[in-house]
Amino acid sequence: MPEPTRDDSLGQCCAAPDVRSYVQYGSYFTKCDTCGLTGAATSWLAISRHIRGHVTAVAVDASGRPVEEIAKGSGAEVMAPVARSASLGRLIRLDIAGD
Repeated sequence: MPEPTRDDSLGQCCAAPDVRSYVQYGSYFTKCDTCGLTGAATSWLAISRHIRGHVTAVAVDASGRPVEEIAKGSGAEVMAPVARSASLGRLIRLDIAGD
C-alpha cells in the first residue's frame, strides 16, 4: 500500500500506517482508516488488471466493518465481482497481499 503523502489540496494526512485500497461505484481510491483522508480516485476497471498480488475484496459498512466477502484472487479475477458490487454503491475494501 502507498505511504501517506502530503497533498496540498486535501491537507496533511496523519501519517498512520492504516492506508487501505477501496472501490466504490467505478472508482478505485486509497483512504487512511485513521483520519479518513482519501487519495485521488482512478478507474477500477483500468487499474484492476495491473494488481499482481492476491486480493481479498470485502464489502464494508460506513464504519469500515466487514459485511460480506465479495471475491478472492488476482486483480483480473476479482475485477468483475468487485465492479458489480461497487456499482450498487457498496464500499469494497481490497486487502492486497504482495505484488
